[in-house]
Amino acid sequence: MIVEAPGDRYRAYVYEGRVSALTGLPTLLGWGGHQSQWRGNYDEPAAREAALETLFTTTDVTQLHSILTQYNVGYIYIGAEERNRYPQEGLEKFTALFPVVYQNSGVTLYQVTSP
Repeated sequence: MIVEAPGDRYRAYVYEGRVSALTGLPTLLGWGGHQSQWRGNYDEPAAREAALETLFTTTDVTQLHSILTQYNVGYIYIGAEERNRYPQEGLEKFTALFPVVYQNSGVTLYQVTSP
């Protein structure tokens, strides 16, 4: 499982699930609006959307590890979309907690390791 910023529920086919689609790894939530259209409700996408919001914004390491464990997350992707959407203090924690497995001028990929 790789986590990335989810798509906007009301905006279609922009960059939702971009990393998942290009790597073949499942993501926690691509475009939640697609799920509600085809599944009839938004309960599960809403829970995942909230988990992603917390994952990318919290500075509480215990809360972070709880989400990572619950969804069996193996990688965290930080690119332009994530930097534009989430506060810097929420993203900085990943550098202190997890090894970087890929990095270029615009992207950092962290591998989730056990606490």
